Amino acid sequence: MRQSSRTYAPIHDAIMTFVAEGKAHTRADLARLLSLAPSTISLYVEELIHKGDLEEAGEVPSTGGRKGRRLRIKNDTHIYLVADLGTTHTRYGLAGTNGNLQEKRTESLPLRSGPESTLPRLVQLFTEILTQTHNQEKLAGIVIGLPAPIDHSGGCVHSASRIPQWNGFPLASWLSECFSVPTFIENDANIIALGEHTSHTQLHHSFTVKAGSALGVGIVVDGRIYRGGTGAAGDISHVRHEEYGNTLCLCGNYGCLETVVTAEALGEKWHQMGGKNSQADSLIQAAQDSEPLATHLLREAGEHLGNAVCSLASFFNPEGIFLAGKLSRVDVFVAAVRSCLYGGCHPLVTKNLMIDRSTSGFDAGIRGAAALACTMFNHTPYLSSHLTY
Repeated sequence: MRQSSRTYAPIHDAIMTFVAEGKAHTRADLARLLSLAPSTISLYVEELIHKGDLEEAGEVPSTGGRKGRRLRIKNDTHIYLVADLGTTHTRYGLAGTNGNLQEKRTESLPLRSGPESTLPRLVQLFTEILTQTHNQEKLAGIVIGLPAPIDHSGGCVHSASRIPQWNGFPLASWLSECFSVPTFIENDANIIALGEHTSHTQLHHSFTVKAGSALGVGIVVDGRIYRGGTGAAGDISHVRHEEYGNTLCLCGNYGCLETVVTAEALGEKWHQMGGKNSQADSLIQAAQDSEPLATHLLREAGEHLGNAVCSLASFFNPEGIFLAGKLSRVDVFVAAVRSCLYGGCHPLVTKNLMIDRSTSGFDAGIRGAAALACTMFNHTPYLSSHLTY
């Protein structure tokens, strides 16, 4: 019996990525890259063509056998600019009407230098990608994710302790004026959560924990981002507990969860306890190499996070919990979070609960931005009929 296409989401994502990045041009290329049988790849490709995500564009020259059919991302009538702005790097690209990512790029773009120096470069990057892909006339909207609380009514960052220069800056209206299209800005944890949710279309309720330079949770209920009354839903960064110590947090309080779980905090603590430097990437690499101190610090951080997430899971009862961000790359950290959830939640909460790393990786944010663009700007919904704003 043929399986539901919903179970194919990870393979679909891989196919779209390889085609979008120019690594695969034919079914044979995909079969080789994914180590799958040609007949299996053909099944997946036909589903994507039927969905309107892929299309065939003539034949490729023969290398001795039958000519292959060239695959490409379907040429959409509407195009969206999407970006996930991190504190140091930006992932951005173009999405089509169905939410398929047609182009994906990464750029070093430090937000902490403020909007006056950052935005001209962002506009340049957006203009270049539109010009190079000949999509200037098709641009229908922009969705941007930022690592900060968002005032959706004003289209600006609100009370951002990590990027204070952006507080109150009218980013949405500024970009709309530059490109003459509507612009929507969203918290980065929310678009990451939405992007991950679209990779698991059998789920209706999930949340994603971003544990990287900062800490945040994006919640998706019935396919919708849940923001709460003032947009602060999922902000577990400032949950306080005596176990977290008395380090001063950016919020002005002492002993917040953020001071013991984020990559920056852990890197600094590792250095103070004898690590070679305070760089989070060095700490993560040391833990992956089984260095005892690094392993201990990341296991302890995973336990702190797991206990906090345990309360959230018990209250919310999701079908899926996903871990994203730098720290999710470390096995011992993920294992500690998972152990706390299974040990601290009622068995009914964890009975069918999926607990895993983000399958979308660095693309989760722009995938979520693409999904949000399709629904915000009243074009074809992406992937799931229950995915709406």
